[in-house]
Amino acid sequence: MKHALTVLLLVFATLGSGCSELDPFLPKVTFSNLKVRDINFQEADVDFVFDVDNPNPIGFNLSSFSYALGFEEIQLLAGDNEDGFALEADGNSELILPVDLIFADAWN
Repeated sequence: MKHALTVLLLVFATLGSGCSELDPFLPKVTFSNLKVRDINFQEADVDFVFDVDNPNPIGFNLSSFSYALGFEEIQLLAGDNEDGFALEADGNSELILPVDLIFADAWN
């Protein structure tokens, strides 16, 4: 029993230290800019632009994606990107989140 406990602790210690080894391989996302596509008295159509630095030798493509941001069951932002996203392997990619901000919704 004591031997099994020692082996189990050794396995957990090895796995725990392995997570920190993955840090250099996590993609890094930084905010680049905000592009205003259209604005009027009712709404603003904007693009939140992010730079994604992927240190991994593998990339991927999304044909399209949807997203939503909320706080305490109140939806703040939502959108769809029909253009999709291509994460480049060993490089930088631009991620665009198009958002339609309706000013009346901000007061509700």
